[in-house]
Amino acid sequence: MSNKVAGVIGGLDSYSGEDLAKIARETYGATDSITPEQLALLMDYLVPSSYIIRNHRIKNGKQRFTFSVPNYGDNIPSKAFSHRPWQKQVVNDISNDLVVIKSRQLGLSEINVAFMLWWVDSHSYAGVNALYTFPTYRQMQDFVKMRLNPILEGVPYFKSIVDPNMNSIDSKKIRNSFLTFRTSSKPGSVEGINADAVFLDRQTCPL
Repeated sequence: MSNKVAGVIGGLDSYSGEDLAKIARETYGATDSITPEQLALLMDYLVPSSYIIRNHRIKNGKQRFTFSVPNYGDNIPSKAFSHRPWQKQVVNDISNDLVVIKSRQLGLSEINVAFMLWWVDSHSYAGVNALYTFPTYRQMQDFVKMRLNPILEGVPYFKSIVDPNMNSIDSKKIRNSFLTFRTSSKPGSVEGINADAVFLDRQTCPL
C-alpha cells in the first residue's frame, strides 16, 4: 500500500479507497463485494484501539474492554480503575520500536496482548509470527491460562479464527499467523524462534 501498513498513520484520512480495496483483496481474496461486517473488520484493522474495543474482553472474557469511562470520578472505584485513556496512545502507536516505562498495575500486559492479537490478525494475509515473553515461566502460564484463553475461547470472533489443532499454552495459530509465548528468564528459551514482531513484558527493580 505504498509504504503504508495496517494501523493508524495520520488517521483514517491517510487511506484511499484504493488502499481499502487492496486490504479487502488481501483479507478476503478476489471478490466484487464485501459485507458490512467485513467492512467493519477492515476499518478496525486500520485502528488498533477500535479493534480492541470491539473484540477484546477482560474479567475471564466476560467484560468489554474500555479505554475511557464517562464520569469516572463519581466515587465509583470500578469506573476510576477502568479509566485509562493513555492506553489508547500506546496501542495506536505502530512504530517499529516502542518502549513504555511505567509503574505496576497499569494494564500494559493486557493491552500488549490485545495489540498482538490485532497485529497477527490484521497481518494474517502475510502469515506473520509474533513472540511474547514474560519474566518467568509461571507468569507466562498464568497469563495465558487465566487471561488470554478465556478471551480466545469465549469471544465468538476469536473462537472463529483460532486453529483448534494448534492452541497450546506456548503456541497458537490465528488464521495464517502464529503466536509464541516464552519466558525471558533463560536466554535459550527464545533461541531460534522465527518472529516478525517481538513483545517483551519485563520487570525491573526500583532505583
